[in-house]
Amino acid sequence: MNTNLPFWNWSLKKTLRTLPDPLSQAQLQIFYAFFVLGFIKIFFAFPEALKNGLNFQLIRYSYLILLNIVVLKAVLYRPRTVPFFIHFAQALAGITLWIKLQHKAPDIIELQGILMNIMFSFFGLGRRWGAFYSTISVAALMFSIFSRGFNPNVDLLAVKSFGFSMIIMINFMIIMIAIYHYHTAFYKTLNQKNELNRQLQDSYKAKSDFLSMMSHELRTPLNSVLGISNLLLTDNPREEQKEELNILQFSAESLLSLINNVLDFNKIDSNNIQIEAIPFDLPKLLREISAGFRKKAEEKGLLFFLSVDEKLDKGWIVGDPTRLAQIMYNLLGNAIKFTNEGEVSLTVQVIDQQTDSVHLRFSVHDTGIGISAENQSAIFDPFKQASSAITRKFGGTGLGLAIVKHLLDLQMSTINLESELQKGARFYFDLYYKTIPPEEVVSQPTTSEFTQKGLDRLRILLAEDNEANVFFVKKLLLRWNTEIAVANDGEQVISLVTENQYDLILMDIHMPKLDGLQTAKFIRQSAEIRQSAVPIIALTASISGDILSEIKAAGMDDYLNKPFRPNDLYKKLVRYVKQEIA
Repeated sequence: MNTNLPFWNWSLKKTLRTLPDPLSQAQLQIFYAFFVLGFIKIFFAFPEALKNGLNFQLIRYSYLILLNIVVLKAVLYRPRTVPFFIHFAQALAGITLWIKLQHKAPDIIELQGILMNIMFSFFGLGRRWGAFYSTISVAALMFSIFSRGFNPNVDLLAVKSFGFSMIIMINFMIIMIAIYHYHTAFYKTLNQKNELNRQLQDSYKAKSDFLSMMSHELRTPLNSVLGISNLLLTDNPREEQKEELNILQFSAESLLSLINNVLDFNKIDSNNIQIEAIPFDLPKLLREISAGFRKKAEEKGLLFFLSVDEKLDKGWIVGDPTRLAQIMYNLLGNAIKFTNEGEVSLTVQVIDQQTDSVHLRFSVHDTGIGISAENQSAIFDPFKQASSAITRKFGGTGLGLAIVKHLLDLQMSTINLESELQKGARFYFDLYYKTIPPEEVVSQPTTSEFTQKGLDRLRILLAEDNEANVFFVKKLLLRWNTEIAVANDGEQVISLVTENQYDLILMDIHMPKLDGLQTAKFIRQSAEIRQSAVPIIALTASISGDILSEIKAAGMDDYLNKPFRPNDLYKKLVRYVKQEIA
């Protein structure tokens, strides 16, 4: 925006173009109208003063004409000086009003002046100064009324004079113009705000759609990488192959953790993260997490220790294993990254245990570079690390600890830190879980048991357009002695369901022609009960905040996030198939 105006500028239109917002423009328009109409008021008042021989008034009016010209020139050349002149005008008006009302009772002219003072102070200077100058004017009025009363009739001869009548009318015009311009500016600002909100909503939707698409594109190939590495690990690989597969699996898990951090940051930003409450075996989860990090620690020559309280060996807890794993991946990943020698340890201690609940303390300790006291609060902010040197040397997004903090906030906990430079760091937090008694724990088959406990003769329709994922899921399902049919798009799914009977459908959400949601709705509307009642499990790599509600609205029974482990799929199949595992 060009803010340079020539000194001899007299164009209001040109000056308005230099102002950034409707309210600033309204201030200038109101101020401009006040002084321009002030010329007209003087034009009508001058003859009255001349006719009545009021020499002092003639001098005063001449002074006002000169002042109006100077002020108009100043504000049209430098419009940002308007508040200064409003202050000057309000101070002058307040002093004049107090002096004037010492000698006469207030009449309609004074009332108009007070009303204009109130409007100009609020419109031009805001609430604080508006209240200040308004108080001065109202105080002068009330003082005069209490001491002299009010003169509603004024001088009848003066009222009947043309000049006096025009002054009253022009004052009302100034009040009307001021309210009109401010009202216009208010609604223009409101419309701009609404338009900005609409653009922000469109921008947020575009960002959400982009992240959902990126989630699908990143997680889908990861699903086949993790899945096939899991399958290969169950094929009794040679020891050196097993080591390589473990590294491959750990690298894929690390990549998934990084993707989850970036995508979850968007969920945190929009408050879309929800904590689940499902039963899980905590010691087993921590052993699985630690296995990969132990290998990573050994590669750096570090010792890795896992210590889980023996009281947790019996029974399961109810919580969100996925989010707990995400917290552990971030804390242990950082501990190993920032430790060059010594050890890294994960400790879980029972602080208090009741019949149906347990209070646990999780601690991650390392002997790494440590964190200075002044940087300990900053590292929990998004995209922040202790220093730029750390970012250059160790890399990372700076999102991990921010996400850890938020995930713990959602579980009514806080992350605590004890650290000194070059003396390592200890991150710890407390969580409260409900517990399941040992007699209620249902044993779940491990990956190695899948080939022995099959889902014999289960007829499954796999709807998936990604060839790598089709290869992985088919190979997995065949190990469980199932019968498998594959459809690459929604139209093929409908055709196969119409011609055949299936026990369950695994339905990818993103497919060509008809997507998974549209296809599920079509199946649920079928007149054939054997078709409309078939269980449908959605396979999704999307992170859209509405995806779960969309899955439910489409009539699907459950969902499975990509990438998934074989055990995750197995549990879903067992849940929806009326078959007892031998």
